[in-house]
Amino acid sequence: MKTDHSILDLIGSTPIVRLGNFETDALPPLYAKLESANPGGSSKDRVAKLILQNARESRQLPTGSTIVVAAEGNLGISLAMLAGEFECQCICVTPESVTEEKISLMRALGARVVVTPAQLSTDHPASFVKVARQMSAELDKGYFVEPYENPAFLESHYRSTGAEIWQQMNGKISAYVAPIASAGTLCGVGRYLKEKDPGIKVIGVEPLGSAYAKPEANQQPFHTRLDGVGSTTIRPLFDAAVVDDIRQISDRVAISHARELARSQGILVGGSSGLALAGALEYRKTAAQPGSVPIVILFADSGTRYLSTIFDDRWMHEAQFGGEDSVHETLNDLLGSEIRPALIFAYEDENVDQAVAKLSAAGVSQLPVLTRDEQLVGITTEFRLLEYLLNQKDEGASQTTLTDANVIDEDVPTLDRDMPIDDVLNLFSQHQTAIIMEDDPFTGKKRVSGILTQIDLLDYLAKR
Repeated sequence: MKTDHSILDLIGSTPIVRLGNFETDALPPLYAKLESANPGGSSKDRVAKLILQNARESRQLPTGSTIVVAAEGNLGISLAMLAGEFECQCICVTPESVTEEKISLMRALGARVVVTPAQLSTDHPASFVKVARQMSAELDKGYFVEPYENPAFLESHYRSTGAEIWQQMNGKISAYVAPIASAGTLCGVGRYLKEKDPGIKVIGVEPLGSAYAKPEANQQPFHTRLDGVGSTTIRPLFDAAVVDDIRQISDRVAISHARELARSQGILVGGSSGLALAGALEYRKTAAQPGSVPIVILFADSGTRYLSTIFDDRWMHEAQFGGEDSVHETLNDLLGSEIRPALIFAYEDENVDQAVAKLSAAGVSQLPVLTRDEQLVGITTEFRLLEYLLNQKDEGASQTTLTDANVIDEDVPTLDRDMPIDDVLNLFSQHQTAIIMEDDPFTGKKRVSGILTQIDLLDYLAKR
């Protein structure tokens, strides 16, 4: 008979499952590490276990101590769950933005919960971090758990999660994807995997506007309705040397992916996992190498603690994310069945003067640029053409081909008609224009069928 000595023995060894409903020919398959299988329902169980074990071994946590944690939910749940095993009490100080389910779980596990105002900087005296630190200092045997700088966040995932993923996947991993958050899960696992195989890509995912974004992509203030992710500052545990790429995903897209995952595969996870899945799909489409070497995504917690928020249609409407129906909207709904104007385009070997004439005649500001067999090259805009002509002194500059004038932007995103509106919205957070593609019934190839701009999307959303 095999039994476990205590709940501490149940932490870790979580399963990995293949996400079969997100398969795409010629692109790597996706696998998810389900941290919701931990007894406390999240990856924070691993962190809490190591924090308390280290504190007990260093004699900072004698029997009868009170653990005081500044937590946005999951870490508080994990410490509340383990406090009794260490013969301690637990106080969880948490911002009011944390879901009702998380607060109820902490209380059910015996913790005293102190709720502070949300949206305060960690330096504010009323912030959950400052309040927790002050409460711990005032207690006779208080032990404060620091939420952002504790090395156990990195060490726990380096020791256990990273090693488990490597073993479970038999070392066959092309990329590892996780939310950044405190950076412990991403960088701890990432460091372990890169030590095993430096070729593995480590991809961090964050909400729009996060401090981790590249400066040129960070065009809007940070705000998220997702628990436990996003930051206005770079966390101390973040190791840029480990991370190969960072993707930003809108709340709406993250939530729709979490809801779709529950319906299509029966995997109920939180918004941060929807964020990670959306980031993995974007990375796979734009940067992953073709082949069969899997991408592994970390799903940090269970969706049961978000039933009153992201899985509730009323909350979704109040948060202006839409409800059940909006999850299934596609670009085809936006385009509708109305007859759209004939596509105006330029060939790559046409000259600048011809492109300017087409722009002027059509009253548009951009043109798709095609090869003579009508395959997409990129897009040219009135700004690029104007800039070229202003900088050229030769009288014959306007007769230069678009290719030779270097006025074609090849880095233009493309859209399929069945692309979810949420994904279109996420794309337009970083681009102003995209090219609509469709299948040519005669050649079987993709052909350009139109242009979509931010104002087209805005007009559709306003009228919906």
